Amino acid sequence: MFLPLSFFTLNLFFLTLEISVAAALAAVLAHTSRRYGGYAQSIRWIKQAGYWEVIVALYFSVRKGARRPLWALLATLFGSIVLTGIIIGGKFYITPSTGERSPSREVATSTQFLAFSAWMTSLAAWSFPVQYDTNIGDTLARALNSSKVNPRASPTKRYQPRVSDYEVACDRLNVRVFNGSLFLPNDGCATFDIYPPISFNVNTTTSYILQTSKGRAKAVLPSRTEVNSTTPGMLSDIPLFTRVKYEDQYYCSTINTLFSFFNVTRVAFTVSPSTVLTKCQLLSGHMVSLSTTAIRFAVPNRQMFHSIATSIFGDQDELVSAMHESVNNGTLTDFLADELERMVVMEVKIVGTQATALICVGSKQPGSVVAQINCAYTIANTLITKPRPLNPDIAQIVSNKNLSTDFPMAGVMMTLTHLPLVSESTSSYALSKILNASAVAVTYLANLGQNVIMDWDSSTMYIAYDTVDLVEGYDVPGCVFFLMCAAMIVCFLFWATTEWCVEDRYTRSLYWLVSKSLAPTKGNGHPPLLYPFDPETLEFDGRRIVSTKDLRDSEKETAVYEQSIHDSQDPLVAEACAINCSHSLQLQ
Repeated sequence: MFLPLSFFTLNLFFLTLEISVAAALAAVLAHTSRRYGGYAQSIRWIKQAGYWEVIVALYFSVRKGARRPLWALLATLFGSIVLTGIIIGGKFYITPSTGERSPSREVATSTQFLAFSAWMTSLAAWSFPVQYDTNIGDTLARALNSSKVNPRASPTKRYQPRVSDYEVACDRLNVRVFNGSLFLPNDGCATFDIYPPISFNVNTTTSYILQTSKGRAKAVLPSRTEVNSTTPGMLSDIPLFTRVKYEDQYYCSTINTLFSFFNVTRVAFTVSPSTVLTKCQLLSGHMVSLSTTAIRFAVPNRQMFHSIATSIFGDQDELVSAMHESVNNGTLTDFLADELERMVVMEVKIVGTQATALICVGSKQPGSVVAQINCAYTIANTLITKPRPLNPDIAQIVSNKNLSTDFPMAGVMMTLTHLPLVSESTSSYALSKILNASAVAVTYLANLGQNVIMDWDSSTMYIAYDTVDLVEGYDVPGCVFFLMCAAMIVCFLFWATTEWCVEDRYTRSLYWLVSKSLAPTKGNGHPPLLYPFDPETLEFDGRRIVSTKDLRDSEKETAVYEQSIHDSQDPLVAEACAINCSHSLQLQ
């Protein structure tokens, strides 16, 4: 359970518990002294002096050979240590924590910087890394909690982007490759387009698509590029342009590209896998969430394709196996006339609203007879949801504004880069998590729905949050806390009962009894006064209470309560001396 306590309050609680336990132990010793007397009273006074005096008394009891006092002292010491250990042990169950209270709602408004290029519009600041051991859903939640979208966030609050239920409007997609000329039907209610690299001029005459089964096809696209690397031995990564069209409305498009170059001798991963996300609001009110993940890798020659591809994706991936056939039969590498020729082969699979494509490009370097293979394993997910009303808190803010939620022709709202786990000799990626990243991302975007709105005309983003106030405190198991509270209450009640029922001479210290006997008015029940004490002569206010004469001397010293008292009108009470002095002599 969570305790909203400060450090001071928590320690005050344990101090109260420790005092209660110590008082209960003193009450036990008081009852023992009342019942047995003798050594029990001396042991009680020794315990009041602390552990060291108990240990010293224990040592001399062992030397003296007195068994009964020895066992009594051992029991007292053991009980004290056990009770102290229980209190200390209880602290090990206490861990600092943060609690939540006062749930509320809030809308954050922030201005976003839009980056424009020939192909896309993007939110430039929305680029986030995904750690090897981090769930992509958690990364998205942190991204929407960052200062980039909530610059005025309170450090004493926790912000959780509000989510809502949705209804799927379309659950099956058709696939088109290269501007619709190559079509893979799938009885879909929307169409998903996937393009070869934009800089390629595809030969539409010789291009073809071969449907191998329902939802599976191979596309072969002979191409030529007028853009080549100015640095010999370098290749560029494959940009991935995808879009979705639903019911003859505007396209929702995105592009996954890094514009990076790598050496032709590079093996396996050329760059960290990335996921891009886009959310579009259609004129009909339907919302399209689109996400694309690309895993890019390179093969320096076709003989190495199988070993490299299977080392990344395993030997059970049907797209990798099908592409291996195109590599072996020369489709991907044997028809390249010069360094500007490109052969693009796509292995495509569509299941529901998820399209998976392995896109490989064969090319040759100037003066080289060996073709290099550059590939991108792509997973694209789409969720088309039915119209939902705008979040009422956002609607109240933008009621007097002309809100434009029409997404640009192609855009990227967020880019996530998947980071590897790096060791001294190698690095590895959480491939299963990466392959599922797009599905998780579009589901999260669909759940956000109308709680996250981007006004593209004013470059303003609105996000509705559920908020709670953060309270510093401690976590403690409920059974431990209630056990400590019960122990505190029981110990207090036992001590209070003892104080009420047992006489002072069994509950108070030796000083209390002596000083009370010295009081001008005896038996009034008031606490004793402070008196000066001389440790050399063992005198309280001029009255010696313990003989200082060597016990081996033959001459007997007059008893302390029989001595004359100088400079005082108040002699010691014989009854108090009889009790106190006899026990003090036993301690000596």
